Amino acid sequence: MNKSILVISNTYFQLIVAIQLKETCWFNDKVDIVITDQSNNSEKVAKNLSKLQIFNKVIWRKTKNLCQNTSNIYLDRKSTRLNSSHT
Repeated sequence: MNKSILVISNTYFQLIVAIQLKETCWFNDKVDIVITDQSNNSEKVAKNLSKLQIFNKVIWRKTKNLCQNTSNIYLDRKSTRLNSSHT
């Protein structure tokens, strides 16, 4: 069964696991990967990984400053949803 899978990788360990999963469990599936800037030199790694054609798409995104102020975000344990105190 061919599935479409999106993997988000913040660390090199997560990237290694994603490659292993793609090569063993998801070899017939369409797998895209988003590599974030949470690890050093991740943009260069994403460019080089794209050349290897392991994944359908390799996307690099900045995320380090995405959630600088998280003091107004809380987890509602009853509904398991993230909520913001801002309206």
